[in-house]
Amino acid sequence: MTKTTNHKKLIVLALAIIALVLVSSVLKNQPSVVDQPTLTLSDNHPNTQNFDLLLPDDWPYTDTAIKDVQSLTPNQSLLFGIVPSANENGVHYFITTAPNPTVENQRLLSVYKYHDDYNFERIYRVSYGPEKGLTGIRSGTHIDLHAIGYDNNNLIILAQDADSSPGRCTEVLTLGRQADDDVYEMLSLDLSDPFRSGLQPYRVPDDTYNQALAKQNNCPIE
Repeated sequence: MTKTTNHKKLIVLALAIIALVLVSSVLKNQPSVVDQPTLTLSDNHPNTQNFDLLLPDDWPYTDTAIKDVQSLTPNQSLLFGIVPSANENGVHYFITTAPNPTVENQRLLSVYKYHDDYNFERIYRVSYGPEKGLTGIRSGTHIDLHAIGYDNNNLIILAQDADSSPGRCTEVLTLGRQADDDVYEMLSLDLSDPFRSGLQPYRVPDDTYNQALAKQNNCPIE
């Protein structure tokens, strides 16, 4: 074998090694299956906000629900605002009021979770009277609570002086926003543990509030 032949073989071998190094480098920089983007829970999470409340006359379960809850406490009336869960199909939330059977001059307000298969549970209750109310509502009044929305596993509730009348064009999502408003107050109830958290102050998201305010301002005056 001549020196020329050996030299050519060395060149071919060197080129082969360089080629292997380049291929290895390219493969190393390619994303593996683990590196590929994956769909996380947040990417495909169901909508957790809902402010499309129903009125009692528009909910087909109203009459049955009232009869069912009165088996726990008689004389309950369903207050306006029935809110479908944003995460559970066939589940609605509503609030009732009734005279407190154990405390004179107080109202018992009960929050219910109601299933379309007619199963239900009272998930929260509280009593208010003229001498025991909410700090955001003027004293000496009876308080009603209305379920008006669902936000991130919290039931959104409008508290109000039971004798107040906001007006035909008023959008409920605009109420309780002003610092000097002592007739309405926005609250939330953590549905994961209602009795532990209790009713907490809540601020309607700005975009939702602004949409409601625009609708209110465009209400036709008769």
